[in-house]
Amino acid sequence: MKKKVIMVVLVIVMIASFAGTALAEPPTQLRWEEPFYVEVDCGDYDIIIDDTARIALTLFSDQNNNPYESAIHVLFEGTITNTGTGSVFDGGGVLSGRNPWDGGRIRQGMYYHITVPGEGVVTLAAGHVVLDVNNDIDSVAGPGMFEIFGEPGEEAWLCETLEGY
Repeated sequence: MKKKVIMVVLVIVMIASFAGTALAEPPTQLRWEEPFYVEVDCGDYDIIIDDTARIALTLFSDQNNNPYESAIHVLFEGTITNTGTGSVFDGGGVLSGRNPWDGGRIRQGMYYHITVPGEGVVTLAAGHVVLDVNNDIDSVAGPGMFEIFGEPGEEAWLCETLEGY
């Protein structure tokens, strides 16, 4: 008899815990595309990044429909042009991240790569970046990630990388 009572209590507890989860709204998913166009002034020439960003954003809410986090996945596809040489390269990358609602951001992935025919990959930004609530870099791991997420106007690395290509 005692075992039956314990078993019934366990079943009731399990059902109650699943019921709370079942009441939560499923994540909201949004998808869209937008142009990503940047001109970097390299003095005598420009580097033009002309991409399309395919964005998928997922919003997570608790059982009371209060948002607590979002996740983002961005696929960049397009071209990079060196106006000094007239060369056009394929460029792109993938970025994933999480945004806790209480601030800060986490980004990871192969954020960007530039491949030059006959040379291979000449620049790569891949790794993991944690940004605090003020959007300042908290930690960085991986090649090129600081340059990508550094201060605005610090695009000199892109000019140096593609000079002469």
